[in-house]
Amino acid sequence: MSILMQINPFDYFTDLKGDALDEGYIYIGQPNKNPQSFPVTVYFDAALTIPAAQPLRTNAGYIVRNNAPTFLYINGNYSVLVLDKKRRQVFYVADVLLTGASAAVSINDLSNSTDPTKGAAIVGWKRSPLLAGITNVAGMLNAQPVNLWEFASLVVNKPTPGNPATWDWTPALQAAVNTGFPVTIPTGDYPLFTPVFVKGGTAIFGAQGQGVGFQNGTVLRPSTSAFLSADFATQQVFFRLADVGIYGGTTAIDLGLFHEVDMTDVSFNSFTVGGLVLVRGEKHRFERIRFDAQKPGVFGMSVGRWEESPGHGYSDAYFAPDGAFFDRVSMKDIFFQGGAGGYFAYGIKSNLFSSVDMSNIVAHNAKQNGEISALYIRTRIQLCHIEGFAPDNWGNAAQPCPALFDLAQILSCTFTNVSPSFAGNNNYTNGIRMTSAANTVFAGCWAAGDNTTTFGFITGTGLGQTMTMLACRGAFFHSSVSLLAQQQTAHIGCQWDAIQGGSGNYNFTNKTIDHLIMADTNGAVAATALFRWNFANGGGAMRTAFTVAKEGPGTVGPVFCLGSNSAPEGVITAGPGSLYLFSNGAAGTLYVKQSGSGNTGWVAK
Repeated sequence: MSILMQINPFDYFTDLKGDALDEGYIYIGQPNKNPQSFPVTVYFDAALTIPAAQPLRTNAGYIVRNNAPTFLYINGNYSVLVLDKKRRQVFYVADVLLTGASAAVSINDLSNSTDPTKGAAIVGWKRSPLLAGITNVAGMLNAQPVNLWEFASLVVNKPTPGNPATWDWTPALQAAVNTGFPVTIPTGDYPLFTPVFVKGGTAIFGAQGQGVGFQNGTVLRPSTSAFLSADFATQQVFFRLADVGIYGGTTAIDLGLFHEVDMTDVSFNSFTVGGLVLVRGEKHRFERIRFDAQKPGVFGMSVGRWEESPGHGYSDAYFAPDGAFFDRVSMKDIFFQGGAGGYFAYGIKSNLFSSVDMSNIVAHNAKQNGEISALYIRTRIQLCHIEGFAPDNWGNAAQPCPALFDLAQILSCTFTNVSPSFAGNNNYTNGIRMTSAANTVFAGCWAAGDNTTTFGFITGTGLGQTMTMLACRGAFFHSSVSLLAQQQTAHIGCQWDAIQGGSGNYNFTNKTIDHLIMADTNGAVAATALFRWNFANGGGAMRTAFTVAKEGPGTVGPVFCLGSNSAPEGVITAGPGSLYLFSNGAAGTLYVKQSGSGNTGWVAK
């Protein structure tokens, strides 16, 4: 309840001349009505048990009871009419207490913690800039981030007035963002009928600690996009989004040329086109981001690409000479989840991936037709480290993924535990496809294939592909028929089920492994020497164990063989002058090829 008047300690009334109101009349009535015609009951006690007769009378400026100043009590809002002793109006106030300018309340009302219409509900506040040290509640409130609900009065489209989860919150969120201060959005559902346009320096925070997703956190529900860049032709700097779920829309977020995008604990769900678009930018951070595909053929992230940001004048020529890029980025704990009726055509798409540190990427799809690539790089991936990326449930037998990792040109990258085959339930034509790879290491990666219809690791035809395959397994295929090009890939501790090209050590039988020694420095001709290892065929028959061969036009190798303990005549093909040794080194086990270019003409020495 509210005490009607209690100042010094009683309210003081004056007449039209400013003198004490003597023998005056005071009427208390319903808000916004004539108190004489629509009175309400007022009381002399806080328990509201002793009603006061109206009109109330004054003596020497005070309302009196038994000729003594008194307090009056009322429950709720009221109007007040004050007349002098000649019944001339002194003043009228239509609505007192909750909205009245001269409302007075009791200490009990202010300390009330059970009635939602009292306590803090009857204390007003308007945000203003801090100009001094914080010494009161208003100053402390001014120091807090902007809250979306401060602008709720701007919401005019309310399909169900009593349910804020049906309102169009776009004007309120736009106004909050336009303040330039960090914006907080409490737990709840907030439809956005049109996009919110953001500029550099925008920071938006959902209900921290409420969890990411769509059950009990802060959820934005866009009709088209939740956030768009305020200027797609200008590079903006800094956008922060945390603890927010975005449910629905077409492309949920398109930030154009933004740099320094920082997202943590953000979820994207039920978008019809894609989750996040960043056309060109650098110095980004993404941690604990989830994309749920509830619609068919969507993409999760299009970063360093313009194709998914139509209508803004972008093209390859617009970004010449380097093109759109995604540069100097940290990506950790990114989760792509396909579901019933929804799947990703692409997990991540980019034109140029540069200096990206990516780890713990989960890409679980739905084994539907139209699943293309978990990571697609159109032009080049360079100076990147990718660790722990093992997609599962991509493609199916009827329509396998063209390339689960489609990486174009690779320059100075490391891939650790990047494994199209670890889950064992992917269907693809190419596991890890690249046009070329220079100064690049694959470590602990697994991509199965048969090098006939499916390919694990497959590279292009060019020279300069200096890769190291370290403790990898599956199938490796070099598309070049040039032995020189093939030998620029080193294999260390790998377990290949199928192999085409490369050099080093292998764990299998019945294979021939070549390692070139290149005397020519410009790659114009074949190498001048060749080491060759021939392994047993698995049936007990021994084949040549070690060979040094001379390569080049018009030559026939090998020139030196360390073989089994049996004569090479009719077995080993070589040119004249070649040498052959028994592996036991016994007397008379050195053979010289004295004639012919076939497998005859060996003479013991």
